[in-house]
Amino acid sequence: MAVACVLLLALAVGLSGAETYLHNGVPYEGRGHMHRVLLQVDLPFTGTHWTVTGWKLLGFVGAFCFAGRWLVQAWHRRKSGSAVMPTAFWIISLCGAGMVTAYFIWGKNDSVGIITNALPASVAFWNLLQDLRGRSKPAAGS
Repeated sequence: MAVACVLLLALAVGLSGAETYLHNGVPYEGRGHMHRVLLQVDLPFTGTHWTVTGWKLLGFVGAFCFAGRWLVQAWHRRKSGSAVMPTAFWIISLCGAGMVTAYFIWGKNDSVGIITNALPASVAFWNLLQDLRGRSKPAAGS
């Protein structure tokens, strides 16, 4: 599993130096395939366009994943009648924070975004560990 993650990361970031390529006649420079333009939408009435790269797509998926974890928590609360966070909440938190942090590290290179997502990921990781440890302990009084 770890080897697959390293290979995917190497493919995304690129092992070689930066490359320059053209998209609609405009030169772009990026490292790896994730910087290539996937979609470009012209915004009406502004004269500007919205560019989607692989990193931006990963960041959006991570942001929606991170936000969607609250739907999981609401569904769990409605089903169980308890305000306890389900394990899936912490797993989704880690996945979403990991994707968005990767976007800010390699896609945008923004230190504020890195810190804003890496710190909550550490809290989610700690809570997931506590949740898993709590499951492995035998119930009191049994």
